[in-house]
Amino acid sequence: MEIITDRSMLKRPSEPVQPSESALGIFSALRETLEASVTGIGLAAIQIGIAKCCFITRRKHNDTWIYNEFENPAIIEFSNPFIYSGESCLSFPGVFVNTLRYHRITVLNGSLHEEPVIYTGIDAVVVQHEFDHLSGIVHYDREFKPVTVGRNEPCPSCLAQGKTVKFKKCSIHYMPSMQIP
Repeated sequence: MEIITDRSMLKRPSEPVQPSESALGIFSALRETLEASVTGIGLAAIQIGIAKCCFITRRKHNDTWIYNEFENPAIIEFSNPFIYSGESCLSFPGVFVNTLRYHRITVLNGSLHEEPVIYTGIDAVVVQHEFDHLSGIVHYDREFKPVTVGRNEPCPSCLAQGKTVKFKKCSIHYMPSMQIP
């Protein structure tokens, strides 16, 4: 399948996968699309035009790709914020931004009824990146631009878009609890 590059399409929040639905076809399409990519290590369903809450990640181990599937996931714990330098996205080839991410996260893989899993380092960054896609957030939205702003002052990024919201209440730039409602 072709990877979506239309930012307005990518900004659409995804719908949870219902118990009566099967995400197997979605996971197959995601895997096939990601396998066609030389550099990609994660892909959300919205990036191939399917607005469902699922994504896959992969990492190389001994010349073999190990894939992880996520269906209706929730990040239930996160710690050790840091600036990740040069985050990119298959939907925006060649565009790199510095983002504020967490080094350690705990993920509950919703519909797959698995125990929570802890991810660290690049694996944590990839899961956060793909998780953001489920809410219509792209890596541009997480771009880290050092700024001094009080928690009760307006969020500078939102203010630039004509929205007035206190920084501490900003669900995009303040990094609140990362769970799908």
